[in-house]
Amino acid sequence: MPRKTRSPKKSARSTTATSVLAARLATAAKKPNTSVIERLLGFFRFSRVRGFFGQRRNVIFTVVILVILILLYLLKSVLIVAVVNGQPIYRWTVVTQLEKQGGQQMLDSLVVEALVKQAIKSAGVEADQAEIDARITEIENQLTQQGMTLETALEQEGLTRRELEDNLKLQWAAEQLVASSVTVSEEEIDTYLENNQEFLPTDMTEEELRTTVREQLYSSKLSEAIGQWVEDLRSKAQILYLKEYQPVGF
Repeated sequence: MPRKTRSPKKSARSTTATSVLAARLATAAKKPNTSVIERLLGFFRFSRVRGFFGQRRNVIFTVVILVILILLYLLKSVLIVAVVNGQPIYRWTVVTQLEKQGGQQMLDSLVVEALVKQAIKSAGVEADQAEIDARITEIENQLTQQGMTLETALEQEGLTRRELEDNLKLQWAAEQLVASSVTVSEEEIDTYLENNQEFLPTDMTEEELRTTVREQLYSSKLSEAIGQWVEDLRSKAQILYLKEYQPVGF
C-alpha cells in the first residue's frame, strides 16, 4: 500500500505574516507614486502662477504705454508750439531764443520779486484788499477816459487780472514799508511851483494846485525810496547765480 506523503502545515504565525505582506504589496500596487504626482502638481501650480503674473505684467505695460500716449496728446502744446509744413517748432526752442533776448532782464526781475516777497513776509505786512480794489477801480476809470477797457489793457500787456492784483499787492506792501521815510515839505512844493509855472493848469485854485503838486512829489519820492530799498535788499542778500546771460546786443 503506497505510503501517503503528508504536506507540511503552515503555522498560524507564518500565515499571518504572509497575509500582511500580501496586503502591503497590494496596497502599494494600487497606490500611485505620490512624490511624482506632487512634483507634477507643483509644476502646474507654478506654471499657472507664472502665467498669471506674466499676463498681469503685459496688462500693466500696455496701460502705461496708453497713459504716456494720452499725456503726450494732452500736453502737445507744452512740447510743440507750432508745426510748419510738418516740421515741429519745439517750446524749448522758443524759450532758448527768449532767454537770449531778455534772459538777464527777466532773471533780475524775478530776483527782485523774490527779495521783496521775503521782506514783506518777514515784516508781517498783509495787503489791504479794499485798497487794492480801489486802485483797480482807479485804473479802470483812467482807461475808460482813454477809450480802453481793463481787459484790453491786460491782454496787451500779457497779464491776467489776478497777476495785476498780485503786482498791486506787492507795490502796496512795499509802500507801507518805506512810507515813513518819505515826506514832502512846503518848501519843496513852493520850489516846484516856481520852477514849473508855465506847465501848471490855470483852472485850479491855489489849494488844489498845492495838493496836486504834493501828491506828485510824494509819488515820485516814494518810487525813489522803494528803488533804494530794493537796492539795499540786493546788497544784503546772498544771491547765487547758476547761469549768466549775455546782455542784449552782445
